[in-house]
Amino acid sequence: MWNKFLILAVAMIFSFNSAECREIIFVVNSGQSMNISDPFHCVPESIIWASENLSDDDEIGIVTFGEIPRVVRPLSKIKNNPVRNLQIEYHGRNDASAALLKSLDIFSKDFNTDRAIIFFTDGENLIDETSKNLMFVENIKAGLRQAQWLNIPVYIFTLRTDVNPQNYHSYDWAREIPLNYLDLMTAMRTVIHNDFKTPHLNILSQNISGKNLSFEVPIAEPSKLKIFLLSSSAGTATLKNFETFQRVKRNFVNVFELDAPPTNKFEMAIDYPQGTGLTLDVIPTVRGILQTEIATSIFEENILEVTPVYSKNPDVKIFDDKFFDDKSVTLQINDKNFLGKLENGTIKTSLEGVDENIFLQKIHFENLGIIFDGNDSAQLKNPKNNFVLIIALAAILTILILSWLIQRKNSGRVNSVEQLPKLKNFFIKSSSAKPISKNSYQGKLIIRAESDKESSPRVFNLFRVTDAQISLAKILEECSIIDFEKFAGIIIKPSANGIFIENDSTCTITKQNILMTQDKPLELLYNDSIIISPEYVNSTLVLTLESLKPN
Repeated sequence: MWNKFLILAVAMIFSFNSAECREIIFVVNSGQSMNISDPFHCVPESIIWASENLSDDDEIGIVTFGEIPRVVRPLSKIKNNPVRNLQIEYHGRNDASAALLKSLDIFSKDFNTDRAIIFFTDGENLIDETSKNLMFVENIKAGLRQAQWLNIPVYIFTLRTDVNPQNYHSYDWAREIPLNYLDLMTAMRTVIHNDFKTPHLNILSQNISGKNLSFEVPIAEPSKLKIFLLSSSAGTATLKNFETFQRVKRNFVNVFELDAPPTNKFEMAIDYPQGTGLTLDVIPTVRGILQTEIATSIFEENILEVTPVYSKNPDVKIFDDKFFDDKSVTLQINDKNFLGKLENGTIKTSLEGVDENIFLQKIHFENLGIIFDGNDSAQLKNPKNNFVLIIALAAILTILILSWLIQRKNSGRVNSVEQLPKLKNFFIKSSSAKPISKNSYQGKLIIRAESDKESSPRVFNLFRVTDAQISLAKILEECSIIDFEKFAGIIIKPSANGIFIENDSTCTITKQNILMTQDKPLELLYNDSIIISPEYVNSTLVLTLESLKPN
């Protein structure tokens, strides 16, 4: 079952990463048992918080269910109908199956839209008749199968209490998240930020002194700033030294909105019970422009450099802060996705495989945690290499190297034996590093495939491999995994700390949401996992390297 959850989560990661807009239906159990499972009405609060962190162009709908489903909010854009207040009364009996089918019906017919269902329930069915209960279970399964067929991921938050400690039903084909109502805000934050890739900057909040919380935002001149302080217990927070700002206070979240704050350093007066967990996120909106340049090289592919700067101050880089060093961002160039790295405020990416005419269509600034208010596209020209200049520079470089070698050789000569230094005793220390041989494989591969209908994953023992390298397709064939030909071109080699993965295929490989590039191998350490997705195929492979030694 968890195998299906993992595969579904991987599919959602790729689905939501490049979304222009989304359609999300929130489905809420409004039965009377929720008064025990959610006494502080955290579910409506978490839906409001989610809408505040999604894009203005995202569309959300809200469905509640007792014995019959009720559409509380039709599917509509957040900017046209913001969720400012949401009250849901918990009473009566409930039947979740009808609500799930109803939520599938109110989605638009645009199959290119990224869609999801977020379900809240305590897992308890209050219909008394046994026949109806059995029908409830079968209808839930049918609805989840239909959502899977439509490629609509379903999240089910199952709220647990001492009275209702476990879920009576198994939600196959969905990602079930069991929790207590006090953990709901944190769990919703994880889903919205990690799976839906919404922009945010997580500010470390160790700077707590007594009743004061101080923090610094790594953006110097945001045009707008949202501050979210989430807590595991109800408390209060007040923003100091600011006279004009909008504030929204709810049980477990404080929201502050500022226009063009004059400083990026902030301080709050807080009052929470001891042991309360606090999470601080900020969403800056930045007005900027792009400065682009193509750096040509004799020995390497051309490098596209994009420097986002402030509109009012083009001499100041937006990301010129250590917080953003080595951060990754996705650039869409000529209908292809490229992974760029930030270096000293400049985004750099290789232009390998790009034609002479370059169209920078979009930079996904949400990957960096901000909302970019400005034109994020550009038309560029990929300069052709001047081969005459290359030959001339190569000749000059050769002459310089030869001159340096001759000078070094002459400087090392001695005129007489007396000038030679006396020999001293010396010892050669043996190196502890051992060369990697063809018998140096250790550990085992845990393989989970979407096409694998068995509940348990496949295990491949690397210790018995004697080849200097082995094809992943061969491993999959030996593990009786069908469609192994799709993974041809992925090679595994031993390393000192695990294995190297070389990708010369059309598959996409990610490790911890970081896209692997084909120009260098990826080292997989023990207990590391990678996700392999073939091109144009709706199947996913999860590879985990485990040690043969006990933990």
